[in-house]
Amino acid sequence: MLGTASRVRNWILIQHDETWGRDAIMQAALENPLVRHLQPRLRRHRIRPLLIRRPIATKTDSERLFLVHSGVNEQWIQEMHVQAAEEIPDDDLTGMLVGRPPSTGTPRSDPLYLVCTHSEHDACCGTYGRGIASHLAGPRSEQTWETSHVGGDRFAANLVCMPHGAYFGRVTESASVRIATSYENGRIDLEHYRGRSTFDPVVQAADVFLRQREHLEGIDDLAFETRLERGGGRARVTFRDPGGALLEADITVRRATSRRITCSASRPGGPREYRFELPVD
Repeated sequence: MLGTASRVRNWILIQHDETWGRDAIMQAALENPLVRHLQPRLRRHRIRPLLIRRPIATKTDSERLFLVHSGVNEQWIQEMHVQAAEEIPDDDLTGMLVGRPPSTGTPRSDPLYLVCTHSEHDACCGTYGRGIASHLAGPRSEQTWETSHVGGDRFAANLVCMPHGAYFGRVTESASVRIATSYENGRIDLEHYRGRSTFDPVVQAADVFLRQREHLEGIDDLAFETRLERGGGRARVTFRDPGGALLEADITVRRATSRRITCSASRPGGPREYRFELPVD
């Protein structure tokens, strides 16, 4: 699972309690003026939209919306209640590119937990995700949301912890509570960890590998330094640990044997595979 988080640093989470089609955002744009009018602005500012809803849906007079920044050094969540796209200033969306919190809305200090339940995109997500979302919402009703496709259907149930964009896969009910509890205490559950959306897949993979090897669970235990391409699908990724020491991993990337990898796959696919070595030079 390592190195499989979608690469996203800026998100917008839009409450949409209706049924989600296979392309949830496109369908929502047809039904919901807020989504329709936001779409071109989100593309322009490279902000990833996700639809969210409560595990037990409730109707509201206004759309609940979150802007989330999953940066390398800065992470934040801003909550808004809006009825029209015009209520979100363009300057707030522009500022996300440099990690600047919006001028509107309310800063949120507690995390959000997104569980993919997008069964119309892939049946696995609905089959495995809904029970996880309901279970986690028991003790964390204000923090837990079902979400549209986040990537990595083959790892369902998938859980994303915001604002860090930390992805976890093959999550069970008991694991979901453990992951959330660890996250609230500044730690990462390494058993189910897929990577952080902040980084590209190779850096994500190195992050997971080094954390597992060195037993580094703290969210801030590894600070990314460099990625050096070495040719032939090889790269050296360097991090710095809490004591200031450099930790490096040499990674070779290749494509796995083509196979059907998700419940709804119409044709075989070849996911990335990684081979790791510790540098000797």
